[in-house]
Amino acid sequence: MLSTNGPSGGSMLSLFGSFFYILLVMAFIILFCYFILRLMGRVKGRGGASGNLYLMESIIVGSQNMVQLVRAGDKYLIIGVTKERITLLAELDEAQIKEIEPLPPIKDSFKKILERYLPNNGEAKDEKDDRREE
Repeated sequence: MLSTNGPSGGSMLSLFGSFFYILLVMAFIILFCYFILRLMGRVKGRGGASGNLYLMESIIVGSQNMVQLVRAGDKYLIIGVTKERITLLAELDEAQIKEIEPLPPIKDSFKKILERYLPNNGEAKDEKDDRREE
């Protein structure tokens, strides 16, 4: 007599096929999201075709409200953006704009930076030894 208690070879193959199909679909979704986010990052800071209109900075101040600094030609405008409208809040001169300076490159390795914030290995070992003696 044949026992039907365990899974047969055909059902295991079907199970692995389904598992592989789910992994393939998930990988496709992750890759799709990755490329969409990269595309959005490139488009966000880009100015107009002639370079006269450029979004310099943006701050979210509510669930659907933002304050943005826009360069339009040689003028700098602060605008409020909501779901329903865009409002001019202020116009600034170039002298009032503070350009963000790029951060200097990190010269230390990650290990050296991490060692600054973690306790010394010798100290941590001594503390464990003191606890064992008590």
